[in-house]
Amino acid sequence: MKYFMIIILYCLSLSAYSTELEMFSPMLLCKKSEVGSAYPYEYFARFYLKNTSNKNIKVMTAVKKSMFFKNNQNENELHFTSLKAVKVNNTPIIPSATELKIVNLRVGEAAFIETKFGSKKLIEEANFIYNINDDFDGRFGYWVGDVSLSNVKLTRPQYCKT
Repeated sequence: MKYFMIIILYCLSLSAYSTELEMFSPMLLCKKSEVGSAYPYEYFARFYLKNTSNKNIKVMTAVKKSMFFKNNQNENELHFTSLKAVKVNNTPIIPSATELKIVNLRVGEAAFIETKFGSKKLIEEANFIYNINDDFDGRFGYWVGDVSLSNVKLTRPQYCKT
């Protein structure tokens, strides 16, 4: 019974946690790369994160890595995430708060996240997933979790197809 209650409390905390931020106004732009480029398509992706909770939230806006792949339902997914913590000579290297671009959002405020990436495939539609982990043991106090938005369509497809 004790474990059952712990599982229920854990699930409730996750469901409340994931509603603290809302993703809106996504943009996915594309252009054909120069001849001889490693990736024939260059993309620019942007979206806004709004604080929908009843308290201030710090968010990391420095997306250093975007990953594109197909999920189990064969849908395109674009993950916006942070780099993993790095060690040099077994010593953790800690970035500055400025480098992480941490923004303190008051209730109702929003920040934008953007990234550029190349691809060998034309992406006409994708699910955007903002996925941030805490690799720094809570040192910076930013929000950790996933927020997603489904079926984001290429904003101006004509620039990628010509």
